[in-house]
Amino acid sequence: KSPASPQTDPATFPPNYPSDANTAAIVAAAVANAEVLGSVPLGEIAGPLNRAKLANGTTENRGGESTLGNLVAEVQRWATDLPETGEAEIAFMNPGGLRADMLGIQPGGYPATLTFKQAAVVQPFANTLVNMQLTGANIKLALEQQWQPTTSSRPFLRLGASEGFTHTFDPSAPVGQRITGMWLNGVAIDLAASYSVTVNSFLAAGGDNFPAFKNGTDTADTGKSDLTAMVDYMAEFADVTPLAVPTEQRAVGIDFPAGAPVNYWPSATVAFDVSSWAMSTAADVKDTQLTVKLGTTTLGTFAVDNTVGTSVFDDIGKASVRVVLPDDAPLGQHTLMLSGNNTDTVTQVTITVGPTPSAVPLTPARLLETRDVEGFTTIDGDYEGTGRLVAGQVLMLDVAGRGGVPANAESVFLNVTAITPSADGFMTVFPCNTARPNASNVNFFTGQIVPNAVLAKLDPSGRVCLYTLSATDVVVDVNGYVPLGGALRGVAPVRLTDTRPGADNGAFDNQDVDGRIAAGGTLSVTVANRGGVPADAEAVLLNVTAVFPSADGFITAYECGTTPPQASNVNFRAGAVSPNAVMAKVGDDGKVCLYSLAAVDIVVDLNGFVPNGADVRAVTPARLLETRDVAGFNTVDGTNKGVGRVLAGQVYTLQVTGRGTVPAGATAAFLNVTAVDPSAPGYIMVFPCDQPRPENASHVNYFAGQVAPNAVLADLSATGTTCLYTLAETHIVVDVNAYIPG
Repeated sequence: KSPASPQTDPATFPPNYPSDANTAAIVAAAVANAEVLGSVPLGEIAGPLNRAKLANGTTENRGGESTLGNLVAEVQRWATDLPETGEAEIAFMNPGGLRADMLGIQPGGYPATLTFKQAAVVQPFANTLVNMQLTGANIKLALEQQWQPTTSSRPFLRLGASEGFTHTFDPSAPVGQRITGMWLNGVAIDLAASYSVTVNSFLAAGGDNFPAFKNGTDTADTGKSDLTAMVDYMAEFADVTPLAVPTEQRAVGIDFPAGAPVNYWPSATVAFDVSSWAMSTAADVKDTQLTVKLGTTTLGTFAVDNTVGTSVFDDIGKASVRVVLPDDAPLGQHTLMLSGNNTDTVTQVTITVGPTPSAVPLTPARLLETRDVEGFTTIDGDYEGTGRLVAGQVLMLDVAGRGGVPANAESVFLNVTAITPSADGFMTVFPCNTARPNASNVNFFTGQIVPNAVLAKLDPSGRVCLYTLSATDVVVDVNGYVPLGGALRGVAPVRLTDTRPGADNGAFDNQDVDGRIAAGGTLSVTVANRGGVPADAEAVLLNVTAVFPSADGFITAYECGTTPPQASNVNFRAGAVSPNAVMAKVGDDGKVCLYSLAAVDIVVDLNGFVPNGADVRAVTPARLLETRDVAGFNTVDGTNKGVGRVLAGQVYTLQVTGRGTVPAGATAAFLNVTAVDPSAPGYIMVFPCDQPRPENASHVNYFAGQVAPNAVLADLSATGTTCLYTLAETHIVVDVNAYIPG
């Protein structure tokens, strides 16, 4: 007997025919008898078994996991677990087949008696149970189909799952790729294997846009109805002891951030977001925190936000997980186990631990913005609008724990920009627990905008110090870091060479090369066994500054004993002071050579080195992009040359792998990016093409008409490309100096 509706209530919808007294008497007797039969108790339930709800507590959400949906799925698995009904291992239940909550009669609270009528109104369709053989691949396909076609009235339908079956999903993944793991009693589902699965006859026919169930083989209708299954289950499990309410989530969302490593390493930070950790009604048991373990080691405990909103997806119960792997974590595949503090929810996240990388690229993030201008922000609101640094000031900047830099990072790749300094001068970046060295990272003239890349060693508190000779605004962006145990070594900066005369300009160990370098000349700089660089170092990270060149030109750093390549590291205008960070391969004689097109003084400071055997591969510099259409201005392979100025607001896609000895599969590259004669002030941002362009960060900052170079640790896309965005129209030159293999 259905409740009255506008179509059945005589007060609002008069009947076409007058009531027949005899028929009415038969109906009344049947209704009365039905009430008697419906009042038969089936057993007791320990608590309410609810459908999923939205925030108001009453509106059904068929996109949410529910205690009722999971219970009904388990009932149907149990009802078909005998050989004659298919020996079901897994069962699924569609949320639309549940038409009421299963509350029982509870005049004194719970436990409460469940009647036949109450069970019947939950599943009123008399569907039969159908058993089939489904491959793991088809089970995954069915779960992918929970995200409904775009034409559907509901975008998502969460299937109830029987006990022992769990799965994880990535809510941000593309269609067809959202299911990330499936397990039966803790054992991973084999996509090629076949499993005995039971669903109701509606789902078996592909109802609710689940055609994957039509792919089953050995499909057989058991003849047993869904209601009969519930009656039998209650008799078996709730006759003496009240039936427990299942508390565990059987579907959990695990969402790794864009750019997350394919492989982690000992001491690495593993971060991901968790969703769908909680049921949605007030009566449902919920966890307030979840714990993450690697084996028997607890890596961390994290708060769970159980706020119920208006989303029709299964996303209630959210947590942000950020754990650090042990320093002695062995290489290979590992399972992180997640468990709740109040429910039985348990899930697993599989990661792979590989060797510690020399460097880890990051999505660029702003750590310092001294200008107090609306919209000029930092990644976390700290060190924002702090005002110009005064002449002679040292600023201590917190780096670790910000912008993706882990607390235990050894060094960081920074882009440090001096903005409109009040006088000529320089900036030095150094670890705060050491004395300020006689070295520089950013050299500038009055009123300029001068960027430079810096490999900065962190102090034990995760900080760097910035000293400026002259008052200036400063912007600092982070682009990558050297993890604990990474082979790449940052050092406290030391000066290796200064060709300018003067006692205050000398190298730290007095190995000076006095005298200006002539046009077309080459300066050789000994780097091995100096400033902490070992004799067998593969490459060094230098800050090379061109001082007062006599004409426009460039400096190229290369391995001594080889021919200077057609590439550049420092591009300059006549009379300027132009610094740039350089990764240079060390020659067999322990030296790096610097070729200059124009006469110039050169200052060389050491910031770090690449040990022999590290996974950073220094290469002979090679030009990958040359937008100028000028005779003799070529690229290493003749592509990406003479393409013309890059327009304001344009993004240029540049293939990096497979060019200039950078192999396919490389994950990052050390590039020298130069803006040439931009039409207006602006900046260039370099980012992987398969990720969004970062906001409030930059790599090359420039004025109109400048030649502005900067070194960039560029994270590459899955296809080996990098994208270059420019705010103003400009020519762009890109050279590659090293790469990190995959």
